[in-house]
This record gives sequence, C-alpha cells and structure tokens, in this order.
Amino acid sequence: MKMSNGTIRKLAAILTLTFALLFSSCQEDTHSPLDVSSLIETNRPVGETIDGRTIQFIPIAQKDSASLHKLTTVSKYITRKDGGDLQIDANGAVKADIKLEVEKHSIDFDKTISMSFDDAQYQGISDVVFGPHGTQFSSPAFLTIKVKDLDLSGLEGQNIGLYYVNDNGTWEEMVCEEIKVTFENGEIEVIRAELHHFSRYALAAD
Repeated sequence: MKMSNGTIRKLAAILTLTFALLFSSCQEDTHSPLDVSSLIETNRPVGETIDGRTIQFIPIAQKDSASLHKLTTVSKYITRKDGGDLQIDANGAVKADIKLEVEKHSIDFDKTISMSFDDAQYQGISDVVFGPHGTQFSSPAFLTIKVKDLDLSGLEGQNIGLYYVNDNGTWEEMVCEEIKVTFENGEIEVIRAELHHFSRYALAAD
C-alpha cells in the first residue's frame, strides 16, 4: 500500500518522539549504586546503603595526579584442600597493600582467583574487584587493606567502613575485625573484613 507524503511525515514524527522518550528514560536510570561517575561534580561521590543511610565514598587521589593512576591485577590458583592468599602492593596515585585470605575447604572446587585494584576507578573511589564472578565461600574469606595518602578531610567523627554491593544492588557495610584510621596521615587499615561471596568493594564514611 502506497502512503502519502503526509502520512510518512506523521509516522516519522511519531518514531522520533518515541525514540526521544526511550532515550530520556534510559538516561534517567544512571544513578544505580554501581554507577557513581555521574556524581563526580560533588566533592565526594555518594551511594545509598540498604538501611537508607547515605554514604560518602572516600577519594584516593587528586585530579593533578591522574598520570599516576593505574590498574593492578594479580591471580592465583587456589585449591579447596589448602586454601591460599593473594596480595597486591599498589604504588600509583595511592599506596595500598591488599591481601585476600581464602580458608581451607571454603570453596567448592579448585579455581584461579583474581584480584584487581584500580586507583582511578569512579573518579577516585578506592575500589577492589575480584573474580571469578559468583564465587561463594562456605566459611568467609578475609580481606585486609591498608591504604595511605587518602583525603580524609571533614570526616573526623564519622563512621568509616568497608562496603560491598549486596544481592539487591545496594551498598552494605561489611563485618571487620578492626578498622584503624589515622586522619593526620590519611591512612586507613581494614583488618580481616569478612567476604562470603565476591562483589565490589569501596571505602566510605557515613
């Protein structure tokens, strides 16, 4: 069936409007807990925890140190019988010592586990990523992080913790043996934080 020019123009207008509405609705959905890059204009990017509190992610580098940003990744074959550990000594825009301890018999089968630390991720959020995705632990693995040269200005008196993204996609504070904070030196040490499965992790204050 041949359509008139007027009909074609109307259809084109409808399609254009539909596309615009779809694009707009997609654009509005950019503030999930994992996508905080849209908030970089604020002093400290933020995310919502499961109990409604607003957490402030802790920046790890100033913009003028962008040339020092780098991704550090390590991997190791871990056996169910013996367990094992991985360690990163990062020395880029921020100095960080990161250690993951996997207990004996805490994984279902032998596998290669990876650990990455990107000191430029999310415009300066301290971020640790593990693989393979979906790894579960029958008894918790333990994560220890010591990070220096952080910007902790204005955070005195606030609770500082290590957070992960839970199954609902929101940030939740982790159970840790201890967290030591030295504001004068911009140093945070997280001692044996409990990991029950792999997720994303970030230092934050509330």
